[in-house]
Amino acid sequence: MVVTQPATARDLPTAYEAELRDAKKARFGQTINLTACSKYKDFRCSKYARLAVKINSLTFRDTNGWPVGTPLYDINVGIRNYAKQETGVLPKLRCSNAQEDGSYYIDSVETQSIPPRSRTSGAIISAFPLGPQGPDAPAIAARDCKDAVIWIESPMQVDARAGKKRTFGSAYIPLPPRILNALNQQAGAAFTAAPTTE
Repeated sequence: MVVTQPATARDLPTAYEAELRDAKKARFGQTINLTACSKYKDFRCSKYARLAVKINSLTFRDTNGWPVGTPLYDINVGIRNYAKQETGVLPKLRCSNAQEDGSYYIDSVETQSIPPRSRTSGAIISAFPLGPQGPDAPAIAARDCKDAVIWIESPMQVDARAGKKRTFGSAYIPLPPRILNALNQQAGAAFTAAPTTE
C-alpha cells in the first residue's frame, strides 16, 4: 500500500497561479473561443455559444494615464459574438505582484456589450495595475510586472461546448520579458520627451 503525504502549503500554487493553470493559454493572433450564453431557460443558460476573441497585439499608446505618469497601452482586439444575446468581454493586464487588475479607459472600443451575431474590433486602452505604493503613485512599470498576462474572462466563466467547438471560461496570453522591456523603453522615452510645465 502506497501512502501519499498531504500537500504542504508550499506545494500549493498561489491563487494567481491556480487561475492561470485552469485557464486556456493562448498567443497573439490566435482565436480564443470563450463561453457565451445564447439561450436562457428558468434563469439558467440552456444553450451555449462562442464569443471568439483574438488579441492581435499590445502596443504603447502614451503617458497620459492616471495617476500622473502612468503609461497607457492598446490591447488591440477583434471579437465576434455568435450568441443570440448581447454579451462581451474586457481583456485586462494582470501581474502576480498586484492585488487588482489593470484599469481601462473610456475611450476604448466597446467590447462588453456586443450585439447578438455581430463583431467589433479596435483598441482597449489599458494600464498595468497599481503598485503597492498606493492609489496616487503611477501604475507598475511594464518591466516590473511579475508573471504578466493579458487576462480574458468569459461572461459565463465556465468551459462548455458550443456546437462542435469547445469554449473556455477564461484564457490568458503571457507577456514575456522582451515584450515588457520594449514597452517599458517606449514609455520611458515618451515620458522623457514630454514637455515639462513650470
